[in-house]
Parts: sequence; C-alpha cells; structure tokens
Amino acid sequence: MFLRDLDRIKVGMADADVRRILGRYMEGTGWPSVPPGVFPVQPKATDSQSRMLTADGTHYPIASSPTGEMVVRDSLVFRHSNESYYNSDFGIVTFWAGRVVGVHFSPD
Repeated sequence: MFLRDLDRIKVGMADADVRRILGRYMEGTGWPSVPPGVFPVQPKATDSQSRMLTADGTHYPIASSPTGEMVVRDSLVFRHSNESYYNSDFGIVTFWAGRVVGVHFSPD
C-alpha cells in the first residue's frame, strides 16, 4: 500500500496534496543526526553539507532538526513501519518552490 500511495505523488503537486495522500504514514526519517563521515552520511568534498547516501547511490543533502532528527533538505520523508526490517524504507518527496520535483523510494 505504501508504494502504491507513493506512486500517486506526481511532479507539480503541492505540499498539501502530498500530505493528503501520505499523511497516514510516519513522517520523518526516525534517525538521529550523526556527525559527518559516519555511515550512511558522507561529507561532500565541495562544501560543508552532509549527504545521505541511499542504497541505489543517490545522495540527498541532510541536516539536523531542532529535535535532533536527521532531515532531508527540501524534502518530506515518509515511512510505513517501525519494524526493524522496514524502518528505513523511505519515501522521499523533493520540493522546489513549493512543488514536487522528485519522488524516490529508498528501501531499508
């Protein structure tokens, strides 16, 4: 069901549309922020931002939320489970100027 709902997210949708479709799932990575250089975070050689490396080799810019959770910049992250086998299945929806520009599934 999670992947089916994630597939309903289309380029050009607004934040509210995304939340209406994926709002029943957990929002956020659920991961604590970690220092640069610690897996799965890789420092980018050209700047001071940290990056999350997904299983397929995609890099996402990350930051720490005020609560200490790792967040993906300019994106919403949704998860469908806290079970250990699936708790890092991320649906990553990336925005630019308030509209969806990309949707990615990163399996645990």
